[in-house]
Amino acid sequence: MRQPMRTARLTILLLAIISSGADRAFADQKAAMEALQKIGAQFQHDTSNSDLPVIGVEISNPATTDADLARLKEFPHLQSLTVAGKFTDVGLAHLAGLTELQTLDLASAKMTDAGLAHLKPLVKLQVLKLHSLKVTDAGMVHLLPFEGLLTLDLRGCKITDAGLERLKAFKSLTSLALAENAITDAGLQHLEGNDALQFLDLTGTKITDAGLDRLKTLTGLQILFVAGTKVSDAAIPKLKEIPKLQGVDLSTTSVTDKGCALLKDVDHLLGVNLSNDKITNAGLENLKMIDRIQVLSLYNTKITDAGLTQLEGLAFLRQLRIGDTPITDAGLMHLQKIDTLQILDLTKTKVGDAGLANLKPLVNLQTLILNSTAITDAGLEQLKGMDKLQQLSLSEDKITDKGLVHLRGLAYLQVLHLEKTKVTDTGVYDLKKSLPNLKVVR
Repeated sequence: MRQPMRTARLTILLLAIISSGADRAFADQKAAMEALQKIGAQFQHDTSNSDLPVIGVEISNPATTDADLARLKEFPHLQSLTVAGKFTDVGLAHLAGLTELQTLDLASAKMTDAGLAHLKPLVKLQVLKLHSLKVTDAGMVHLLPFEGLLTLDLRGCKITDAGLERLKAFKSLTSLALAENAITDAGLQHLEGNDALQFLDLTGTKITDAGLDRLKTLTGLQILFVAGTKVSDAAIPKLKEIPKLQGVDLSTTSVTDKGCALLKDVDHLLGVNLSNDKITNAGLENLKMIDRIQVLSLYNTKITDAGLTQLEGLAFLRQLRIGDTPITDAGLMHLQKIDTLQILDLTKTKVGDAGLANLKPLVNLQTLILNSTAITDAGLEQLKGMDKLQQLSLSEDKITDKGLVHLRGLAYLQVLHLEKTKVTDTGVYDLKKSLPNLKVVR
């Protein structure tokens, strides 16, 4: 009898220890959560698990410290972490035990290459964002354990051509952001043959027309950003050599109307950004040949009302951005036939109340941006009937509480921007009586 009794006592003791440990772990996690909530942390729980473990944390407080990061060890099931602040390399050591992490987004001016060494145990990482950190070529070696990376964001770091050589190890990489780094044409050789890559951001780098020759081996590339580079019209034929290219950002480059004529030969092109380029109405005449185009941005170009007639035949156009141009009410008449439009940006145009009447046929419009225009309260009456409108921007317009009355019937409106208007708290309060879920940004 003694042996069974002894076994029973041991079992009870063991269960008590386990229970005590679980209670302590729960208390520690609760304390960590309460402390992090005080600095604005947001938590995501796994609702498919009865224990509701924390699987996501987002901390955007610029004052986040190393001590705050230390509290994250209480969430061993964490899969996604976004954190900004003034934490240092020392703080990153506290993340080493979060081995279930798949997404990590870090932002701290005090973080260096040395801090990346602490992340080596996080071998399940698929998304790593190190935007604008002090990461150099030397730090790239610490990324090698992350063989399964799908997304790597190194925008605004201190990477050169030499650092790109490390990227050869990432065969599964589908998205790579290298904007604002000292990358040249020569560095692009290290990307050659990466069949998995679908998105590449080279904005603000030192690449030229010649560098695009190296991208033709990227057989899976669909989206390419080369804004703010030395790319010119001569680069356009090279885009045709990228077999699956669907979208390209050529803004703030030397592309002209001549380049627009060449874009029609890029077989699968669905979207193009030509903002801040030397594009005129003649360029629009060439763009109308790309009848499959869905996204078009011509912000701060030389197009006029007359040029918009060239867009009438773009039957698949979903997004059109023509802000900071001399477009007037009359020009909007030429958009009436494009009833596929879902996003329209008219910021800093000469559009006024009368022009909004020309938008009534755009029954599928979901986002309308009218910042810094001549729109007044009276013009908002023209928006009645735009039943699919979800986002509306009226910042820096002559809008008062009186104008908001016309928005009460927009049942699907989710976000309303009213920065620098004369709308009062009372006006917003009254509008929310009709649209209780509306987010108003002032």
